[in-house]
Amino acid sequence: MNTPLVSVNCLVFNHARYLRVCLDSLLMQRTNFPYEVVVHDDASTDGSSDILREYATRYPDVVRPYIQAENQHSKGRKYIGEDVNVQRSRGRYIAFCEGDDFWTDPQKLQRQFDAMEAHPACSICFHHTRVVDENGQPGMGAFPIPGTRLEGLERVSIYDLLRSHCRDGLCSFQTSSFFIRKEYMEEYVRLKQTVYKAFPYGDTPMAITALMHGEGLVLRSEMSAYRTCPTGFTAVRYDNRKQRLQMEKEESEGYRALDAYTKGIYHRLIRYKLLRNELNAASGFGSDLLVQFRPKYWRLLPTRPLRWNLSELRRGLKQKLHPKRSEDK
Repeated sequence: MNTPLVSVNCLVFNHARYLRVCLDSLLMQRTNFPYEVVVHDDASTDGSSDILREYATRYPDVVRPYIQAENQHSKGRKYIGEDVNVQRSRGRYIAFCEGDDFWTDPQKLQRQFDAMEAHPACSICFHHTRVVDENGQPGMGAFPIPGTRLEGLERVSIYDLLRSHCRDGLCSFQTSSFFIRKEYMEEYVRLKQTVYKAFPYGDTPMAITALMHGEGLVLRSEMSAYRTCPTGFTAVRYDNRKQRLQMEKEESEGYRALDAYTKGIYHRLIRYKLLRNELNAASGFGSDLLVQFRPKYWRLLPTRPLRWNLSELRRGLKQKLHPKRSEDK
């Protein structure tokens, strides 16, 4: 086999229910260049490892799994799979798809490859992503969020991304759409040991690293699907108040480190994220809605529609007049 020009990085842990759909979507790609699928399995216990061995046997020139004997995340080595996959990747570019997500367009890799080859000054390529439920049925929403500023852009800068994440408090592009030049993924892996050490997730720092070196291309086509699962990272940590507060505490620490690393260039945007996380902790994620209207947090009010602010004020007043006991989930 010729050396692959693109390495598809796939992280797997107990994704047996969805894994065949994911792998089949990666293998259906029609390209005029060789590519590989580099998989890291963090010692799954549900049969995911057996599925990976099966696909590696069926597609020995493409599927390259690395199956851990012991779970590394439980040992505190979070996101070790990213490091292992990048080290093993041979491509000029790295694309991504986690084991419970999937691609929906057989031309996805070819289109992103052609776009990046035609724009050598760009460091990363994104596209739009649909949201599906755990059964793969269309859900509510998409990436970027419909109606937001990012949805209409064909080029994005680090400023655009930080404005979305920090100032507006919105998600941007989903990881299954990322297509990054390998040298910037290698830089990201190095920065994980210092600048990004506290971040509780990897996708945003990954994109930030690439955008430090150039603009991002956006293909305004929907070419992947993000599956919402009750046992996934987002559901487990976001739906549990205590875990989400801890996650946002780590996130704030990560953004402070990024602010120092970039010498305050993006401080005006990062301060919104720090203030918003502080507000969430102070209000207990809605246990005291009126907290958000204290003068300290007025800077956040213009980032939301007026009708939303009025609605929250009304709910907060009702909350004070008719207090109910708020319990953690």
